[in-house]
Amino acid sequence: MSSDISVHLRQLVAKRANYCCEYCLLPQSVALHKHEPDHIVSRQHGGIT
Repeated sequence: MSSDISVHLRQLVAKRANYCCEYCLLPQSVALHKHEPDHIVSRQHGGIT
């Protein structure tokens, strides 16, 4: 888990995705590992994470 991503941002991403993987739609509640946020604008593209 990257510490560069704030808890607040993680929560916003999870809520937006309805607590599911945005690729396969697997709910977090049945996943073996905690979902990680993706699709955040990277630093190399001017983002903050």
